[in-house]
Amino acid sequence: MEIAKQKIEIEKCMGYYKICDEFQYEFTGSEQGEKWKMFGFPQDTAKMIETKNAELDKIKEAMTKKMEADQEEFDDAVEGLISTV
Repeated sequence: MEIAKQKIEIEKCMGYYKICDEFQYEFTGSEQGEKWKMFGFPQDTAKMIETKNAELDKIKEAMTKKMEADQEEFDDAVEGLISTV
């Protein structure tokens, strides 16, 4: 899975940051921000997937209700045609 591959790469990069920390390398503010942004990507991705799944569930529910209403309308139309014939 692509997310698992990315997680491995992130862990590798965090290892590099740890090495730099051991040598007391001072990162700039933007570099430090990028470090923590990268660290948080897996959780951000998981939250985004959860949000999108919830949205898709709502859409699926609405579509199912519409299909059921359309089916009832179709059944009524067929019954009307049968009684006419």
